[in-house]
Amino acid sequence: MGILSATSAVSNLGFTLGSIMVEIPAVHSFREYIAKISVPTTYVPIRTSSDELDIRNVTVRYAESTRPAVNNFSLTVHKGEMIAIVGANGAGKTSLVNALIGLAPMASGQITIDGSPITALGPEERLSYFGVLNQDYGRYEITVRENLRMGSRHALSDEEYWLSLDFTNASGFVRELPDGLDTLLGEQWGGAGLSGGQWQRLALSRIILRNAGIWLLDEPTSAIDAETEEEIFQFLSKNRNDRIIIVVSHRSWTLKAMDRIYVMKQGSLLQVGSYKELLSQPNGEFSRMFRSQRD
Repeated sequence: MGILSATSAVSNLGFTLGSIMVEIPAVHSFREYIAKISVPTTYVPIRTSSDELDIRNVTVRYAESTRPAVNNFSLTVHKGEMIAIVGANGAGKTSLVNALIGLAPMASGQITIDGSPITALGPEERLSYFGVLNQDYGRYEITVRENLRMGSRHALSDEEYWLSLDFTNASGFVRELPDGLDTLLGEQWGGAGLSGGQWQRLALSRIILRNAGIWLLDEPTSAIDAETEEEIFQFLSKNRNDRIIIVVSHRSWTLKAMDRIYVMKQGSLLQVGSYKELLSQPNGEFSRMFRSQRD
């Protein structure tokens, strides 16, 4: 038994060391990124209202790539509008979103909010304009309450927590948890386990509570059932008046309520129009992409 235990321990140690070696480059990159960020010395409030976001001739280029991820892209969106960016995998959608928040390298072009360039702002001030939900939404193994208040800059009441959960159809499962808002999440530490869709609904509730003037939603309902997804998009459509909403989506029906749809291919803007206008172009990229979903 002793020999078997020792052999197992050595094997596990080897596996752990191998995992550490694999992660070293990622840790090195993370440390380089953190070193470039200065800690803000003043409080930066959330910008709860923005009248116009303008992206002008933006090109995003990664050092390891032979072609730009985003090529000379332009759009303008105003408060009260909900627009979508669509395209096949690798079209440049996520790179464009990352350029907005300073996580992708802009080779050229300009991004302004209400006429002021944001590219010269520090990370904290730049992010204050945005509420961001990306495909890799966080699964933070802390309490529900702590999950929801991340990114908010003011004290939140229980009523605000529950209202945000109602909007994303998450209040039902949270009420069933042992300690409600104060339930520890994540099975690693003995907390409650959640499905992917439940985690995603919490992430969207977090964006609602942050209440920034511009929402960037990259596949915000990818892990959510169709009925809940429809309710969430109805909520977004009804509450667009006070903010700018930019959605990245692969599901055609979610695009029907958009004011405009921007179709990307290989980093470039190919088409712009409403859902109805784009479908009226049978040979266009949009019709080609979503034909199977309509049939």
